[in-house]
Amino acid sequence: MQRSFLWQTLYQPGLEHFRLESDGNSSSINGVIIGLENQQSFHLNYSLHCAADQTLREATVSSVTANVESRLRLHADGHGNWTNELGDPLPQFAGCFEIDISATPFTNSLPIWRLQLAPQQPTEIEVLYIKAPELQLQRQRQRYTLLEISEAGSLYRFESPDIDFTALVYVDPDGLVTNYVDLFERL
Repeated sequence: MQRSFLWQTLYQPGLEHFRLESDGNSSSINGVIIGLENQQSFHLNYSLHCAADQTLREATVSSVTANVESRLRLHADGHGNWTNELGDPLPQFAGCFEIDISATPFTNSLPIWRLQLAPQQPTEIEVLYIKAPELQLQRQRQRYTLLEISEAGSLYRFESPDIDFTALVYVDPDGLVTNYVDLFERL
């Protein structure tokens, strides 16, 4: 499978070019984002690699603002354990199977793919959250509930209890976001 498209940021100026390549054994995901955050323009690149079971194994994220260039590289073993680019363990993120990069709707697809939720069964997970553009890392609780399934895709309720945030997320049949209500929309 190969997919490529654009997402538009709805709450402030921003655009992402997204590309997914999957051969059944692994998936390679790349995104390039330009946008604004707190009145500051930024450019962010991410590259993710998933195993055949769609568990994330590697994430490289770089960000450039007017003042700062940041880069991080993370490795996951598929069992909820993380290391940095030097191979040092990151025990504060043990049990997190996914990342959530704040500037892209794509990372919502990772838990949707892995969890394969039954309708109306809220499932809470913890993720390694990456705040863009500064690339700050934190652990965050999230909850996904599959609300509807149709031939055109599915509708999920996304909740982040730690920050009292709720949103509706529409995905296509491949589990890729088409509309993250009020935040992102696929063009």
